[in-house]
Amino acid sequence: MAIGALIGPRGTGIPRNTAPVAVRDYRGLWLKCHDDLTVAEAAADLLKPWNVASAEVHWIRIPDDATGVYVGARQAAAVSAVTTSPIVRLYGATGFENADGVEEAIGDPNSAGAFSGTITDANFAAFNRLDNLDANAAGLTLALATTTLMEDGGFEYSDLPSLVPYSTMGHKWFGMLVETAANVTGGAVVGLARFVRG
Repeated sequence: MAIGALIGPRGTGIPRNTAPVAVRDYRGLWLKCHDDLTVAEAAADLLKPWNVASAEVHWIRIPDDATGVYVGARQAAAVSAVTTSPIVRLYGATGFENADGVEEAIGDPNSAGAFSGTITDANFAAFNRLDNLDANAAGLTLALATTTLMEDGGFEYSDLPSLVPYSTMGHKWFGMLVETAANVTGGAVVGLARFVRG
């Protein structure tokens, strides 16, 4: 499976630390977890995240002390019309221990073959939805508009779908997959994640 590069604090690498929610999150950074929310994943893959083979998807190593994650979308300020806002699903992934009681090494899940759906593989991982208890429930709408959003010189940012962060549930990896593609005119739409502790 060939998917996108691991995104971390310096563009690549693994985020290491977080700080309390009341102060700030992991160095205050939004991390890009999906490069193109205008393309939906195959419906079957929403229940088999290990099978997603998209260079747009970036699995993020959850900081060891992070307990929650906020999510949002960012669109280019040049977007002139929003027909459909993206609907996304949030996932956590964790490996299993081997016969010696040691966790199997998944490695970088953003490289070919890093996640497997075969339980006997060293890189097998179990997944859970982080945004809903029901594995096949409808995802979160990241509402976009051409006005009324926070913006800067280059981008406009969706409102948070919740003021309460989604629990990371002790997982080691975080991913965002697209259930319903965004439909916008004039620019790109990406998915963002922001890890917090507290």
